[in-house]
Amino acid sequence: MVIVFTGGDELEDSDQSLDEYLGIDCPEPLKLWVVLFDNKTKDKQKKLDQLNELRSLVSLVLEKNNGIPYTNALSKNYRYVTSKLIEVTNRLLEQWAIERAERISAEHKAKETRAKSEDAMRELRDHLERAERKFKEKAEQDSNKHAKQSCYIL
Repeated sequence: MVIVFTGGDELEDSDQSLDEYLGIDCPEPLKLWVVLFDNKTKDKQKKLDQLNELRSLVSLVLEKNNGIPYTNALSKNYRYVTSKLIEVTNRLLEQWAIERAERISAEHKAKETRAKSEDAMRELRDHLERAERKFKEKAEQDSNKHAKQSCYIL
C-alpha cells in the first residue's frame, strides 16, 4: 500500500518535513510507503520527480506482492485477519485476567494459611511450655513431699 500525502507546499511554507508532520506516532514501516506531493508547484522537474517517486513505490509494492496489486480481495483478507487477531488478543487478555485473579487469590489464601499455621504453632509452643512448667512444678512438689516423708536412721 502506498500513501500519498498532498499539501507538500503547505509543509514547505511552514518549514516542516513530512517526517516531522507524521511525528513519532506514525509507525516506522508505514513511513517507507509514503510519498509527498506538492500539487501547486509549477516546476515541471518537481512534478516529474514526484511522479517518479510514486511509480517507484508502486513498483516496490508490486514486487513485494509478487506482481499482485493491492486489491479488494486483499483488503477483505486483511480485515478478516485483523478481526481474528483482535478476537484472539481479547480472548488471551481475558484469560490472562482470569489467571491473574486466580493467582492473586491463591497467594492470598496461602498467606492466610501460613498465618493460621504460625498461630497454631505458637499456641502449641505455649501449651508445651506450660505443660513443661507444670511438670517441673509437680516434680519439685513430689520431690519436696518425699523429702519431708523420709525417715532417716542414724
